[in-house]
Amino acid sequence: AAQIYERFVNGSHEPQVFSIRLISIGNPTWRSKALPLMRSTETKTSGLQAWTMSKENSAIFGAQLRQRPDAREIQSVDILMVQGQMQTIEQLRSRSYLKEYAPNTAAPWPPVTPKYGEIQEGYRIALSPLLGLDGRSLDMMLKCDIDQVERFIPVPIDAPTAGANLQVEIPQLSSWRLQERFRWAADQVLVLSCGVIAAPTGTVQNTLL
Repeated sequence: AAQIYERFVNGSHEPQVFSIRLISIGNPTWRSKALPLMRSTETKTSGLQAWTMSKENSAIFGAQLRQRPDAREIQSVDILMVQGQMQTIEQLRSRSYLKEYAPNTAAPWPPVTPKYGEIQEGYRIALSPLLGLDGRSLDMMLKCDIDQVERFIPVPIDAPTAGANLQVEIPQLSSWRLQERFRWAADQVLVLSCGVIAAPTGTVQNTLL
């Protein structure tokens, strides 16, 4: 705690540029060529793996991914961040569904009116960096939330009047959560693989890198 306080008070207050790439890959076989370029580092989140590599090796790794037809870059962004501040990147879209029916009090017909719900599908990533006093190490608090609608399951319900065919929709979701602090050398690149999880683009399930 004392070291963190010291870094906040006496550490660098100049904005730093962080490059972030979010990539989905259809098959985890990308590791066969990439692993010799990287050095494994410890993680606490179940299913998550992390590595560090030199910037030179990261260029080779990037070239390997560009040759894969199943690799898709979802987002690539350079973010200007100040020591200890939080920045968020996100891509969300609204998905509406028929949630329920409520009695119609405004008119005698129809006896019920549909009520719709809304789900935010996509991803939100929050980052907060903290440089070491010597500028050679970096701590990053990373929080990632992904929600994917797989389908809406129709369920028929008893109609209040004869002859009415009513149904509601039940959302079937795949979600993934990450909140962890990472530390690595500032001249290295951190690589995180979340395994096979809900796709942040709302399509098929892929490996997220």
